[in-house]
Amino acid sequence: MRLVKVLMMTGLGLILSACSSTQHDQAAEAATQRADMIAQLLPMDIEGYSLVRARAQDAIIELTLLEKNAKKTPGQLFSGLERRYCEDNDIRNMLDSGISYTILVRDTRGRQILKNAITAPSCAS
Repeated sequence: MRLVKVLMMTGLGLILSACSSTQHDQAAEAATQRADMIAQLLPMDIEGYSLVRARAQDAIIELTLLEKNAKKTPGQLFSGLERRYCEDNDIRNMLDSGISYTILVRDTRGRQILKNAITAPSCAS
């Protein structure tokens, strides 16, 4: 009887891990598709910054911006992007499904000056 319970619990654990793996795989695939779609629109100007790269790594979409004629500090730019991403229903649904964005800002020499993430929990706070 005890062996049956152990086998049932093991089977249940495998089923649950397979489901979460499938959800994660779906999020990673959706992130890749979104990054590819954005990459086709590049370069793109955003408030004095140039969006020059979009790529997906697992379920994370990394957007790289270069400082050009910046009208805002990198922190202000990130805050505005985060607010817009969290308020946009399509993007918010993606965040809620396990996809996240990393915003990477580099100066004119290519040095990293900001790297922050936009996630479903960060939108909730």
